[in-house]
This record gives sequence, C-alpha cells and structure tokens, in this order.
Amino acid sequence: MSKLLTIDIEEVKRQNIDIIKNLQDEAQIDANAFLKKYFVSDFSPVPVIKTTKESLNIDGIYKDYLNSLKASGKASKTIDKYGSEIKRYLAYLKDKKIDLYSVLKKDIDEYLSFQCKIRKLGTNSFSKVIIIIKSFYKYLYKNELIAKDINKDLEAPRVPEAIVEVLSSNDIAKIEHYLNSRKENYFAENTRDYLIMYLGIYCGLRKAEMVNLNWEEINTQECIIKILNSKGGKNRMLKFNDKVKNLLIEYRKKTGNYKGAVIRGNFGKRITSCSLQNAVRNIYKGSGVLRKNLTIHSLRHTFATKHVEANTNTHTLKNLLGHSDLNTTDAYIHRLTEYVENNILM
Repeated sequence: MSKLLTIDIEEVKRQNIDIIKNLQDEAQIDANAFLKKYFVSDFSPVPVIKTTKESLNIDGIYKDYLNSLKASGKASKTIDKYGSEIKRYLAYLKDKKIDLYSVLKKDIDEYLSFQCKIRKLGTNSFSKVIIIIKSFYKYLYKNELIAKDINKDLEAPRVPEAIVEVLSSNDIAKIEHYLNSRKENYFAENTRDYLIMYLGIYCGLRKAEMVNLNWEEINTQECIIKILNSKGGKNRMLKFNDKVKNLLIEYRKKTGNYKGAVIRGNFGKRITSCSLQNAVRNIYKGSGVLRKNLTIHSLRHTFATKHVEANTNTHTLKNLLGHSDLNTTDAYIHRLTEYVENNILM
C-alpha cells in the first residue's frame, strides 16, 4: 500500500484507468474512496470501465466500430473511408507503443501533425480526418471503452463554405447547342452527355447517384427514377419530365442497354466518378460556360434553385434532394436564395 501512496497525484489522474483497475483487481478495495481519502478532498469519482479481455482486442473494437457505422445508415463508401482512416490511426498508435485506452490529446495532436506533413492535407481534408477520429472516440466513450470523453477536446478547423454556382438559362442553351453540334468520339456520346446534364438539372441527382444508376430503377412509362441506398443510406423516388423521358428512351435504343448501368464510358462499362466529372468539365469548357466555381455539383444546385424560385416548400425540397436533416435543406435554401437575389437566373 505504501508504494501506491508515493504516486504523484497528476500521474494518478493521467493514468486513472490502469491505477483504479489494479487497485480493484489486486487489493479489492473501493478505489475512488481510497483516492479521495489519501490524495485530494475534492477528488471526483473516476468511472470504472466495464471491459473484459475480449473487449480489449483492438481488431474486435475496430470491427464493432464499422458495424456501428453500418447500423447508423452510413453509405458503404463513407464506411470505407472512416475505416481506412481509423486503421491508419490505430497502426500509428501501435508503432508508437501508445495504449488506446490511455491516449492523451497531445498524442492525437502529434498524429494529426504527422498526417498533415506526410499527406499534405488541406483544410478540408484535415477537417475530415478530425471528424472521423472524433467519431471513433465518441463510439469508444459511449460504449465505456475509455474513461474520458476525449472527443470533446478535439476541434476541427472551420472549413470555408463552398461557393454556390448554378447554370443560367443562357448557360443551358449554350450547352445544348454545343452537344447538338459536337463531333462524337464514340457512338451515342452526345446523347449520353445530354442525359448526364439533364439528370442533374431536372432531377437533382448527385454524382454518385448518376454513377450507380441502373436501368432497373427507371420507369419511363410512369416517369419515375428510384434512387437506392444513396448518401446516408437513403432511398427516394423522383419524377422526371418529358425532356428526360425522351432522352432516356433515345439513349437506351441507341446503346441497346436495358439492364445494369445507365451511364457508361466509351468501352461500355459503368462510368467512374472521375470520368463523369471530367465529362462534365469538358462540356462546360467546350460550350464556353466554364468558370471557376462551376462543378458537376452545380447541376444539382441548378435543380434546387429552380425549386427555390418556384417557392417549393422546404419539406418537399428536402425529399427531392434526399437530405436526411431539414436543417441541411434550410441552409441550402438560404445559400441559394442569396445567389438568386444577387444574380439573374433562368
């Protein structure tokens, strides 16, 4: 017992998990009462972590964390991204011989600094790394695998709000004229690119939703598209107009594809995210509408702006855009309204 009394109080606080566990396991005493009596009168009780030998397995915790992300409805790509980031973090701790359960904020700060240096992370990427680590520590604390909620000590840098840019009616007319006259590099290229633009402008599809869209999810008779397992694991149904309907029928007849991927590359396989993005940028450039903040997501901004101008109610727009939170739609509407007020559109 005399050996324990020589421990510095700050060291006791810093390593409270191991000390209390040892006190309870070896001396079978009330550890909190002991610390309060012999160290400080205002000692606040330290929560005892409910762990077993099985729960201390890092691989097991990692798998359980990924399962918790799946259960929360996160998309598979998001889970993969979170998983790879946490795997990198756990490998760093192992290499530095740092115990996950007694890690300090300075340890995390050193890891983040190291990652910034070797990966050359920008503000946005750096912020995402912190958000992922915070998510992991939130899971650990919630499941009583760590004693301190270190998550609240981590703060992601403020990321500048993305600049909204949309296509005007004049821009759309220029793009249509360009696609009508452009020489094709392969059969049905212009029809495909028309479809890409219209799925964004008139249906509000995200880039990933275009990539993942299959013919089985399109009903040209009822003019309905089913968006399955999109961002946040959400499903939604969208109505499309005659412009989109006629284009879908034309593209399907030209390609002869009635199953599987709708948007395909020049080799007939499902288009990749990068190729889709490049295709849209080339359309902007070729039609003469390209400007700094005009991206593939601007197609979706254009779709939303049309509804803002038409005074579509927030709940309806939330469903059309596939947002999980009404606050996201409110913020979206606010930014688009500001844009409309400062620009001549449509």
